[in-house]
Amino acid sequence: LIDITSARDRKKAEKIEVRAKKMDAVIQAKKNELAEKIQAAKLSDVPEDIREETLKAVLAPAKEQTKRQKELLELYPMVKPVSFIAGFLVEYDNAAHREFEKKKEDVAKVRDTKPPKRLLRVATEQPNVVPVSAVLFRGNPNSPGHKVEPSELAVLAQIGQPPSLPVNEPDRTTTGRRIAYARHLTDGHHPLTGRVFVNRIWQHHFGRGIVETPGDFGLNGEPPSHPELLDWLAADFVEHGWNQKRLHRMILLSTVYQQSARRTPEADAIDPENKLLARSNLRRLEAEAVRDFILATTENLHLEYGGPSIPVTTDAEGKVVIGVQKIRDGLAAGVRKQKDATFRRSAFIEFNRSLPLNILATFDLPAMKPNCDRRRYTTVATQSLWFLNDDQIIDLTGGLSDRLFASHPIDATKRLDKLYRKLFAIPPTDEEYRFLFDFLARQEELFRADSNSEWQKKIKDQPDAPKKRALASLAQVLMASNRFLYID
Repeated sequence: LIDITSARDRKKAEKIEVRAKKMDAVIQAKKNELAEKIQAAKLSDVPEDIREETLKAVLAPAKEQTKRQKELLELYPMVKPVSFIAGFLVEYDNAAHREFEKKKEDVAKVRDTKPPKRLLRVATEQPNVVPVSAVLFRGNPNSPGHKVEPSELAVLAQIGQPPSLPVNEPDRTTTGRRIAYARHLTDGHHPLTGRVFVNRIWQHHFGRGIVETPGDFGLNGEPPSHPELLDWLAADFVEHGWNQKRLHRMILLSTVYQQSARRTPEADAIDPENKLLARSNLRRLEAEAVRDFILATTENLHLEYGGPSIPVTTDAEGKVVIGVQKIRDGLAAGVRKQKDATFRRSAFIEFNRSLPLNILATFDLPAMKPNCDRRRYTTVATQSLWFLNDDQIIDLTGGLSDRLFASHPIDATKRLDKLYRKLFAIPPTDEEYRFLFDFLARQEELFRADSNSEWQKKIKDQPDAPKKRALASLAQVLMASNRFLYID
C-alpha cells in the first residue's frame, strides 16, 4: 500500500491525533487514580501484619514470585496491580467503567474527524533485481523446472506477432517487463483486450454478450453471435482512445438497444433465445441499481464521490445493515449509524462475502467465489416481501409520501401524477388513475380502522396520517412491480 494522502490532510490528522491522545491520557490518569483507591480498599481486607507482604506479591513479576507470594495471591485474589484493575474496571466498579466508556466514545468522535488516509494498492517490482522465471513442477513454487524468458502466452503468440519483452532494461531500476507487456496489451493489436472489454460492456446492456461466455474466449467457449460486430466495436473502441463513455453512449443510442421487448411468433420461430437480437431482452435492474433507484426516487440518494468504504454489520435481528457494531463490556450493543453514508451509492458499500447488505443479497448480489463473469437473476417471493416489510423501505416511502403531501396538500391527482413520474417517468393513464384511487381509498379505510392507541392518537393530531400512510403503501407496491424493477 502506498500512502498518497496530501500533506495538508496529514498535518490536520496529526493535530487531531495529538488532541485525542491528550484526552486518552486524562482518562487513563483518572482510571489509574480510581484503581489505586480500589486497590487500597481491597488491601484493607488483608490482615495488617501481611498487608505489605501481599502488596509486594502483587507487584512482583509472575516469573519472580516466591512460593509464599503465590500463596498470598491465591488467598486474596481481588488484590491486583493498579494496571490490572484499570484494565478490568468493569469487575470492580461497573458504574465508573460506563462513565469512562462514554468518555472514550467522545475521543472516538474526535478521531472520526480526521481526514481519511488515501491508500493506493499497487504491485511493484523490487529495484535492481532481475527475477528468474521457471516452469513450476505441478505448480509448486518450491520445485522450479526449466527457465523461461518473458513473453506472451503461447496460445496467443500463435495468433500474431509475439511482443518483444526485455529480460532487463539497463536504463531502468526495474526490469521494464511489466510496462512493456502493459503497452503490448493496450497498443490496439492484441487479439483479446479490446474484444473482451467491449463484450463485457455489451453484456451489461443486453444481458448476454456477443460472446456468451465472457470468461472464456477460447475453444471451450461459445463462438461470437456477431463476429464482425465484435471486431468493429473493438477497433472503434481502440481508435477512440478506449473511451468508455463514448462506447456506452453509442450502444444506448443504437437502434438495436432501443427496440421493444415484445415477442412475436415469427421471431420466436427463427430465434427463440433471441441471440440475433430481433427484439430487446427483458432484464431486471442489478441489485446495486435497485437500491440506488429506490434512494433516488425517494429523494435520498447522496452522490458524494470517493472516500473509504461504507461499513456493514449485523443488527439485533441478524440482518446486515450499514453501520458499525457498538461494543459495550465485550458484548454487541447496537449499531452506530453512519449518518449520510447510509444513503450513498451502492458502489461505495464495503464488499464482505459473509455480510452482504440485506437488500443487495435479496436482489442477487454476485457471489464472488472466486469471481463472477456473469450475473444471475432470480424472481422469488422474498423480493416482494422485502418491499412490503423491510423497515428501510417503509421509512423511505413514508418520507416520500410526506414530501408529496407537502408539495400538493390538496390535489390527490397531482400527488399521483408526481409519484408516477418519479417511478416510471410517465403520468398514469385514466384507467390506472381509477385503480390507484380505489387502492388508496381501501388502504385509507384500513388504516383508519387500526385500533392501535398510539396510531389513533396520531390521527387526532394529524388527520391526514391515514392518507399519507396509504400513499406510502402505494409507493411500496409500485416499487415492487415489474415496471419499476425491469428495463423494457
